[in-house]
Amino acid sequence: NERKWFLSESDAPRALSDLQKAQYENWKASSDFSLNTPCAQSVDTGVKKIIDYVLKERRTLNGSSSEDASVVKITQSDMRDFFPCPRKWLFKSVVKLREDSLDASLFEKYDQGNINHKILELLFKSFDTLPVTSEDETFGERENAIRKLIKEKTGEAICDKSFDFYQSPIALRVLEAQSGKFEKIIIDFLHEFCKKEKGFGGCRVVSTEASCEAWESGKRYKYFGKIDCVLSDDAGRIIIVDYKNTVPPSIASCRADETTGTLDNFQCAMYVTLWNLVNPVKVDKMVFCSIKNAGDNTVVIDYGDDKKLPESYAPTLSVFERYASLFYETVENGNPEPLRGVWHGDDALIVPDVYSDCMACDFKTICRTAYTVASHKL
Repeated sequence: NERKWFLSESDAPRALSDLQKAQYENWKASSDFSLNTPCAQSVDTGVKKIIDYVLKERRTLNGSSSEDASVVKITQSDMRDFFPCPRKWLFKSVVKLREDSLDASLFEKYDQGNINHKILELLFKSFDTLPVTSEDETFGERENAIRKLIKEKTGEAICDKSFDFYQSPIALRVLEAQSGKFEKIIIDFLHEFCKKEKGFGGCRVVSTEASCEAWESGKRYKYFGKIDCVLSDDAGRIIIVDYKNTVPPSIASCRADETTGTLDNFQCAMYVTLWNLVNPVKVDKMVFCSIKNAGDNTVVIDYGDDKKLPESYAPTLSVFERYASLFYETVENGNPEPLRGVWHGDDALIVPDVYSDCMACDFKTICRTAYTVASHKL
């Protein structure tokens, strides 16, 4: 009845609670129904202090100068959540809203992926050079030793104190009982990943999960990130690898759209920029690898291929820089809350799409700016 009333298909319901009426009026009063005019609001002083702490102090590496604690440091996850909706970034990264859950809730849906990442981090730190998968899809004489090492690192990963579920003895027991499942996923991934011809077998491990930061030339902010893995092949080429638990992103999402000048996935551009700013040997290859679907990879750039020159990715890096500058200017000015989008250039407005961005957002039930009733009818 309430839905029909909103759609003017029937008279008002016989009764609405005071809370229902108040919520509806609050939503109506705070919403800007024009997609072309963002409702600019400044966050209050308390929230601005939290933003500064998140972007500045908390990301100051050990050994950095005291001045560094006052510098904005931008991560790819900041940009992923901020565009096209700054409110999502505020909810997720600044205020850190989380769903209420029962104490019996053991672990989050993404913890399995985090454990797989942690196992690979610990495992690769044990290798100076990656093993090479033989023709029989094993590591030959090293197979048993590597399986034993994976078992050891799986146990360490499950008991890592940085995970929230570490505080739950029940969760730990459940995960320990599933350790064999994790071990199989990792050995299957490793067999595929370490093939000589189509994989990275024999590559030198340069770094794993290394935190790094770098100034953007002429800017007042830094890039900040943690790269899953950096390898170097026989020719000395630098290869950045990022693990995805299931499906890697598409090449198109990691490259700027030539028509609109927009970029959907900031991870590749961020990592390439970060590495190139602080290292004399530049990135030659960037690849996303699926852990659970071994062999499902996305090679975004590969300068070793004659068909793909370094210049081909330059437009994407340029677009990425514009996004980073926009993020910095918005949050540093204390105004990361235009309710319906963010300005990108003088006349381009990045607006969240209700049926792709908002409906997939974890915060849609409390964000009264993309409230929908009866599909597209209202």
